[in-house]
Amino acid sequence: MVNSGLNIARFNFSHADYEKSKFLIETIKSLNEELKSHVSLLLDTKGPEIRTHDFDGEVIIQKDSLVTISSKEQLGNNRIFSVTYPNFYEEVNIGDLIYVDDGFLTLEIVQKKNDSRELITKAKNTHKVKSRRGINVPNVDLNIDFISTKDFQDINFAIQQSYDYIAASFTRNAQDILDIRKILQNNKKDSIKIIAKIENQSGINNIGAEKRL
Repeated sequence: MVNSGLNIARFNFSHADYEKSKFLIETIKSLNEELKSHVSLLLDTKGPEIRTHDFDGEVIIQKDSLVTISSKEQLGNNRIFSVTYPNFYEEVNIGDLIYVDDGFLTLEIVQKKNDSRELITKAKNTHKVKSRRGINVPNVDLNIDFISTKDFQDINFAIQQSYDYIAASFTRNAQDILDIRKILQNNKKDSIKIIAKIENQSGINNIGAEKRL
């Protein structure tokens, strides 16, 4: 692959583990030395995320059915489930679209029940859902911490292993980039370049400020 033009090796830290990554890093460094090449190392962060809690096996949510999203953790079924972000109820509104499982299921919020902090949603399509699926609300600026404990540990791994790039998933604004840059500066690793991955509405809205960094 190196002889065919490979110049960046991407490590997806949504799934990667440190021991396997170390083995691959040493392999790449050895090839660079042997072939006089420069295959750069890129760490792709998991990024801030919201997931569903567990479901009772696989459940099928039918188009046009009403589905409740609860603020209290519970075992989900095709009528009700909960999510990992405790302030989700407060930060979304009627009419917002919630994308579940990489967008394979779309739910529209049709009612907010203040007494129970439950969201009543209507399914826009039919989809089979499993436990711990990702939740995305592209048009809402959720106030979730950008650098999770996992991402902080992974960024420090990138520093220790002398990565060339960090791809910051779900970048929302310039401050997100500055937060990562501060970690690099504190460890005297300003040479690591940061790539902002624009994957939500907030990132699009703030793209001008992000480009100026």
